[in-house]
Amino acid sequence: YDLRMRFPTTGNIWFVDSGASAGGNGLSPESAVTTIDAAINLATASNGDIMIVMEGHAETFVGAAGIALDVIGLTIVGLGRGRSRPVITFGTAAAASFDISAASNWVENLVFVNGIASQTALMNITAADVTVKGCEFQLADATTAVLLGILTTDAADRLVIEDNWFHGVTTGITAAIRIVGTD
Repeated sequence: YDLRMRFPTTGNIWFVDSGASAGGNGLSPESAVTTIDAAINLATASNGDIMIVMEGHAETFVGAAGIALDVIGLTIVGLGRGRSRPVITFGTAAAASFDISAASNWVENLVFVNGIASQTALMNITAADVTVKGCEFQLADATTAVLLGILTTDAADRLVIEDNWFHGVTTGITAAIRIVGTD
């Protein structure tokens, strides 16, 4: 689980697994925290901390900013392939979302699934130097649709969106990515 060769860091490595027992400290797979937001809350800003989200992890969000990536300089990496990767499902509220509001963050190898009709956006990016790589965005199916996969503001300078897969039926989808700004 040591990703230091790929992401050189002297920061902490935190583990996330929805199948772990409650009360873990996040320092090993055996004592993982159960949500990504819990790991973010343990992290130190600008320290190069890495969150390893275990294969098979699953979270469902029912409100805005279900995950608030609000700590500078974190790397969140999901383990696994296909749908054994960590899956984040958005349900109940149209504003349910994964929000990145702190700069210099990296999100990789997660699956984002829209679970309701007329959801606004799966991911909102309002910070600079963000990378979203190798993620899957299921935007719609026969009964659900999100208006936008990723929505940015003009603060999202130097944004990298690389090797992601956006898919779903087209009814109800406005765009996979909407980059907003004057730059």
